[in-house]
Amino acid sequence: MLPRSFRPLFLILVCGVAFCSGLRWNELRQQAEAAARVGRFEQAEQLLRAALASLADEKSAPGVAIWNDLGSVYHSQGLLAKAEQDFQHALALNTQLAKPDPNQSAIALNNLATLAGEQRDPVKAETLLKQAYALLESASLTGGATAALVHTNLALTLGQQGRYSEAAPLFRRAAVEVKACFGVQSLEYSRLLTNQGLLQLHMGAYREAVATGREAVAVQRALPYVSQYDRALTLNNLGFALSESGEFPEGERMLSEAIRLWEGIPGGREQLVSSLNNFGSLEEKQHKLTAARQLEERALKLLDQGKSDDLIRAAVWNNLGRVALAEHKYGEARELFEKACEVGESGTGVAQVRYAATLSNLASLESAEKHYKRAEALYRKTLAIDEGRLGSQHPEVASDLSNIAAQMVYQKQRGKALELYERARAITEKSFGPVSSPLAHIWRNMAVAYYADKQFRESAFAYKKALETSPDPNVPLWLHEYALSLRKLERFGDAEAIETRAVGIEVKNTLAAQKQQRSDSGTL
Repeated sequence: MLPRSFRPLFLILVCGVAFCSGLRWNELRQQAEAAARVGRFEQAEQLLRAALASLADEKSAPGVAIWNDLGSVYHSQGLLAKAEQDFQHALALNTQLAKPDPNQSAIALNNLATLAGEQRDPVKAETLLKQAYALLESASLTGGATAALVHTNLALTLGQQGRYSEAAPLFRRAAVEVKACFGVQSLEYSRLLTNQGLLQLHMGAYREAVATGREAVAVQRALPYVSQYDRALTLNNLGFALSESGEFPEGERMLSEAIRLWEGIPGGREQLVSSLNNFGSLEEKQHKLTAARQLEERALKLLDQGKSDDLIRAAVWNNLGRVALAEHKYGEARELFEKACEVGESGTGVAQVRYAATLSNLASLESAEKHYKRAEALYRKTLAIDEGRLGSQHPEVASDLSNIAAQMVYQKQRGKALELYERARAITEKSFGPVSSPLAHIWRNMAVAYYADKQFRESAFAYKKALETSPDPNVPLWLHEYALSLRKLERFGDAEAIETRAVGIEVKNTLAAQKQQRSDSGTL
């Protein structure tokens, strides 16, 4: 089980109410919006300042709209304090008018909620967004662009709090509204897809997250301008989804590009750390431990350069602990996992799921040191958190069940272990489909348990299923184990054929490794 580390993105509405065309201030404002859409933020600011200067009275509905737009331009440049000041000014200005415009107040509240979300205060963001929607509802404006973006942001805010069952239907509703108001080929729709993919990741719907992320990338590529921030975030989330789905080469490309983009964004240190952490996780899954350690240690150095979110630091410690565990550096791994647990234990919502991930890794360490009862207790604690936060059909729950089953096999409680493996298998097949690495590993674990319990027919069947469901069926170790089960059933001809296949793969791999070694030597 691996930690999740994402930088959520709220949507900013860089437009307000529509006013009569042909007026000087409105022409300047429209020019500013066009400039902002292609990333010319300084020009957009100058045009908006000129629009303000052209007004007979700044304390007017047009003035409110322009101040909202100015705040959005500052936000796009990462100038959050200035952005918040302008949004607050727009909100206060609007309430002073004889006829306040509810749409502009909703825009200001939506934008202030954006800032609250980025400051990791989803509860405050939710309150602001509900206020915004209540204003729109009272004015019968729930079918417009502002309402569409408020719904999108509210769905994301609920997801940040771990309230996935509430967030999912709201995202579906927002997708319909955003497409109707902005079109499929729009920045707003690409942002919605990015955020929806993030929710799907949290819910364990990895295949759906991959499809959603790819669609977001395709929309962005069709647009004339997309900010580096938007592109980096979308690539980061897609890369992580690909990693969770076992599609490592494409995941590497996405995360490498995300890192390159974050490196060019002023103030993007935490986001860069998240992508480095996700890349380190991917490399560790492929047993590229040196590369994984380098990525995680670089992430820690960046965190040491300034104030940082403790949960991000805990996620890096967690991943670095996994690397140390894989390297059999158990003392280092324990220290890292315990530090991560201290940070995450008191958290709520998504933070509790990350804490559960670290508990699971600590349990893996206990199991590696043959403390099976301690490991089982930690895995059961992990399972209780994951079932409560993620639901009984989440793939992380399947992972927890499989881990508990393994400890029971070690303790010779194989009957109970097989029951847990069967539950894990059903969830995993539903989550990943009939052919996937997670499903294949569960079948192989079941085969080992059956063999140890002298149920050789069931063991042979499970090995056959493991090889059929694996994306790479050419695993010599599994083939040798399968042959042992067949021999116990006196199926000697079948066993010999399987052994021959395994040996052939081993010879082929050895020759390929020798060829690569000669090639590497020749380049020195």
